[in-house]
Amino acid sequence: MATSTVQGYGWELQNNTTRSAFYRFLVFLAPEPALITLYGPTGGAGTATVKLVDSPADVQVVIDKACKTCEEKENGDYELSRDYTPFEVPAELAVRGDFKANAHAIATYFRDSAKEQGTELPNASPIPSP
Repeated sequence: MATSTVQGYGWELQNNTTRSAFYRFLVFLAPEPALITLYGPTGGAGTATVKLVDSPADVQVVIDKACKTCEEKENGDYELSRDYTPFEVPAELAVRGDFKANAHAIATYFRDSAKEQGTELPNASPIPSP
């Protein structure tokens, strides 16, 4: 029996100017709309925050939050280090109550997909396996 998967979308910003740090954005639109943001020093796993929405009608809230934070960081000293990348994760990782606990495992799927799709740029922060 095949394992079911959930579609995610991610991108990453890196600051190598004023400090060595990253912001990683991982967005899920369905079945559980969520924005996972990982941030921290380059090469580390990062600290996870999760923004959930209560209904599919609020998916735009997730997208707007990701874009707003991204714009704020890009207006500072952050630049794109992993471009927009679609990726899939096993469905058991993309569960509403477990997004934060699974954030680092989810990031490895994003990492691998970015590498395979050629969206990982030379300034990308290493993503350690959990």
